[in-house]
Amino acid sequence: MTVDWQFERTFSACLNEDYGYEFLIRDALSNILLYVKSKSETAAHRTIPSVKEDRLKEMITWIDQHLEQAVSVSDIAGAANICTRECQRIFNQYLHYS
Repeated sequence: MTVDWQFERTFSACLNEDYGYEFLIRDALSNILLYVKSKSETAAHRTIPSVKEDRLKEMITWIDQHLEQAVSVSDIAGAANICTRECQRIFNQYLHYS
C-alpha cells in the first residue's frame, strides 16, 4: 500500500462518513506514520533530518487528533510552528503528497 493510497483512503472515509470511518482514518494515518518511520530508518542516504521528522510527526499526530474537524493546511502547519509553504514542502518531499 502506497502513501498516496493511504491518503486517498483517509479522505474518502472522511467524505463518506460510513459507519466506523474513524477507525479507517486512524488505521490509514498509522500506516503513514509507519511508512515515515521505516523510510527514516532504512534509507541512510535519504533520511529525514530530525527537525523535519519531528515536524512531520507533530503534523500527522495533530491531524489524527482533529479528525472530526475541518482541517486546513494552515492548521496543520501551525501544529508544527511552521509556515504553510514549509508544511507543503515537507509533505511533498517526504510523503510525495501535496
